[in-house]
Amino acid sequence: MEKIRIVLAAVFAAMALAFVPASAEAQSEMTFQVKSEYQYKVEFVMYSSDRKGHQWPAPGKVYMLDDSNVRNFKIGCLGGEKICYGAWVSGNQNRYWGIGKNNQRCEKCCYTCNGGQTPVITLQ
Repeated sequence: MEKIRIVLAAVFAAMALAFVPASAEAQSEMTFQVKSEYQYKVEFVMYSSDRKGHQWPAPGKVYMLDDSNVRNFKIGCLGGEKICYGAWVSGNQNRYWGIGKNNQRCEKCCYTCNGGQTPVITLQ
């Protein structure tokens, strides 16, 4: 009787694993390398194009770039997820890079989360 219980438990466990959605993506990470050569402070944010409302740092927060050093921002993301950056002059959203603060159109400002890092993104 005990052997039957063990076999049934194994069968039910295998069946439960079979119902894990195929779309469940593996957690990954990515490092954005950013350098500001702009004369004023710049605010920097990364946005998920695949998960609406998901951004780094958290909504309502920004990374502040206030010197010309290369900064590394390591984020946790889903493997294959498209991440775009936005940056703008602190206090002046009319001067921006990437998608800016308000999801403007951009070229070459998005990267795929793949466990790697971006080339250095220089804001001028």
